[in-house]
Amino acid sequence: MFEIIYKIINKDYEQDIKGTEGFFQIRCNEKMYGEFYSAEIEKFMDTVEISRWMNWFLQIVYDLRSKNYILLSDIESYNTWIEFKRKDDIVLVSIISADKPQGSTAIEYEHMPNTTYPDWNNEEISYYQFECEVIKKAKKYLKELNLLNTSNNAVSKEICNWINKLGVNKEVNK
Repeated sequence: MFEIIYKIINKDYEQDIKGTEGFFQIRCNEKMYGEFYSAEIEKFMDTVEISRWMNWFLQIVYDLRSKNYILLSDIESYNTWIEFKRKDDIVLVSIISADKPQGSTAIEYEHMPNTTYPDWNNEEISYYQFECEVIKKAKKYLKELNLLNTSNNAVSKEICNWINKLGVNKEVNK
């Protein structure tokens, strides 16, 4: 089982595009990665850019159609990656610790040096269920962004472009 859990947090400071910040977490079977906080302390905690994570997961769904190995950098961490290995209709997901060589990007397609598996390793999920969950949550998030923002913005357009590229909905921005 794969699940994306997120919560939009509206910070006190002015945001050009509302709804981009918050908490983001993934669940693979019973394993969790990412942070969520109680309502009492969430105002004081650092948030992540939800829109960025949504775009990355949409890209991973797309890339897993043709690639068998993908790394997603947790850019908030100096050495944490989420590893995706596709074998037929199964995706194995792991949290790895590895070097982030200079010039590496958020999404990489080669193994990183000095890889270890300090947390969880090879959590088996269905590619189809992974794809459906990512698309479902991206569409839900897109609707929320469009409700929070009066104009069509770059963040919504990018998510919409990925959804259209995946060929799952030609009219997601209406």
